Amino acid sequence: MISNRTFRLLLGTLALLTQATLAGPLKVYILAGQSNMEGQAVVDLKGKDYNEGRGTLASLIEDPVKGPAFKHLKDASGKWEVRDDVWVR
Repeated sequence: MISNRTFRLLLGTLALLTQATLAGPLKVYILAGQSNMEGQAVVDLKGKDYNEGRGTLASLIEDPVKGPAFKHLKDASGKWEVRDDVWVR
């Protein structure tokens, strides 16, 4: 027999899944890492101490092949876009 606590947990999970299904698709990404996963990463380092910026988000946007998929991350004036549809918990 399952405990009362386990039953409530299962019931709550079912309720959340039902709510998400009724509201439409919900994308959940689980990212594991250190400070760069907490929104503290630097995206546009340049200079010899930083591999001339290679491997950064800024260099990816400038890449002629991959860049077009990421152009939406900067606004018309070239400043980084601030997202209001992303949460870090």
